[in-house]
Amino acid sequence: MDHAAISLELLREDNAELEKRLEEMEEEKQNMQKKHEELERKSKHLNDVNQLLQKRLHDSTSNKEQVPPTPNAGPSNALVQLNDPALDKEKAQIKTENDQLRQENEKLAKQVVHLRHDLERLYKRQKNATVATSNGDVDDEVAQLLDDQSTLDKKQEIIADLLQQCASKMEEHRASKRRRLTESLMAQEQMVKDAIRQFQDEIVAHQEFDRLEQHVFQSQSRDAAAATLQREEELVQWQKQCEQLQQDNHRERTNAESLRDALQKEALRFDAASRELEGLKNELAQHTEMATLVEKQTANIHELETQREQLRERLAAKEQYLLAQKEDTLTVLKNKADERSQWKTREANLTEQIHDLERTVAELTAQLNASAASHTTADHERSRHLVSQLNEAQAAREAAESARDDLMENLQKEIDRRRSLDAQLGTVLAQRDSLSDELLQVMRSRQTLQDQLDRQSEQCEQRIQDETERRIASQGRERRPAPRELIPVAMPDLDSATSQELQAFFVAYYECAETKHRALLAERDALLADTHTVAAHHATTAPSHST
Repeated sequence: MDHAAISLELLREDNAELEKRLEEMEEEKQNMQKKHEELERKSKHLNDVNQLLQKRLHDSTSNKEQVPPTPNAGPSNALVQLNDPALDKEKAQIKTENDQLRQENEKLAKQVVHLRHDLERLYKRQKNATVATSNGDVDDEVAQLLDDQSTLDKKQEIIADLLQQCASKMEEHRASKRRRLTESLMAQEQMVKDAIRQFQDEIVAHQEFDRLEQHVFQSQSRDAAAATLQREEELVQWQKQCEQLQQDNHRERTNAESLRDALQKEALRFDAASRELEGLKNELAQHTEMATLVEKQTANIHELETQREQLRERLAAKEQYLLAQKEDTLTVLKNKADERSQWKTREANLTEQIHDLERTVAELTAQLNASAASHTTADHERSRHLVSQLNEAQAAREAAESARDDLMENLQKEIDRRRSLDAQLGTVLAQRDSLSDELLQVMRSRQTLQDQLDRQSEQCEQRIQDETERRIASQGRERRPAPRELIPVAMPDLDSATSQELQAFFVAYYECAETKHRALLAERDALLADTHTVAAHHATTAPSHST
């Protein structure tokens, strides 16, 4: 509806502007007709003047034939009349008027060109806007009018050129002192006649152009009237549609009132949704950060996988090494067990020998009182050495047995734990507790062994000190002669190098187990941290995917 009204308004404005221009063209045509009539009048006057000049020239020529010219005679009357200043003034005035008319014709030609473009534009618009029923004849007439107008323009240019040529030729003939006056006057007369005839033809063509233009204007007015009637009918239809639309608008307004509350509610929901959207945007930024972190963590996981593979390889190598060490330790422990059995037999023999020695000592106390003073120090050293060897053998045996049992138990636990490490990734916390308990047990066992060794060494030192004090006290009380030198019984014992090597082996083994345990704990903590981060990432990304 709006587009149709706008197009109607534009067409009305264009029609009003064209009607105004047509009125201006009509006025200009009337002025041109007046000027043409005046020119015709002036051309008639010129014809009369030319006829008068021809008559006078004819009279002068006849007088010349009758009366011979005298050398002292003045100019003839015809030449005097030709050189009349009034006639020259009139010719100059006619020339200026012709120049003005030419300028006005040029202006009118330009206006005609503009109007022709306007008519073509209007014709194209009208042809595109309305359905052409009988516009074929009108188009032919308009094309004919445009052709006639172009020919008229050409003829006007030709007239202007002819007038200019006439003026120039008149000047040339006047400059040549009227030597060829007759020929020039005849040529001018012929030219004037041709110009008058051509001008009359142009006037007829112009009248025909006016008739055709009036016909075109009438046809356009009829078409415009039909178009206005059609537009009025369309306007009535549009008004009916407007009334229908107003009724629909009234209904829609009633619906809009009901929808306004819903829109307010939706606006509140939209505000809440916008706030949620802001939160989601923040979460999305966090998710992007978490995605980058996850990528980094995945890279770290890949690195940890490679490290784990390397650790597995190292663990396998270390297990093989430990198995080899286990076999070596088993062989050593077997040898130690054999030695222990030998020690037990030797200990039994030693106990029997000790009992025999005690009996012999009891029997020979009387004999040894004399030599007790000289041999107390040697006896004391020998007895202390024997006691220390016995104590060290007993402590080494007990330490070897406990270490062997603990070593076998720990080795079996370590082998089982390492074999079930890949299958027990989900129970890392329980393994950590168990490993920490095992470590505590190992440390406690190590501490207990160290305490036992310390206590045994203290007990040995205390026993030796008590024995020496007792012997010194008994030596001071009795003052008996010293017995003969006791022959020490040869017993197999561990040398210091072997005991130090065994102790260093167990210390190194426990340190190696502790470092491995710490490395496994660190690896387990890293894997737990990675699993926690991945779980948190999945937990945070799940709501975003759901939204």
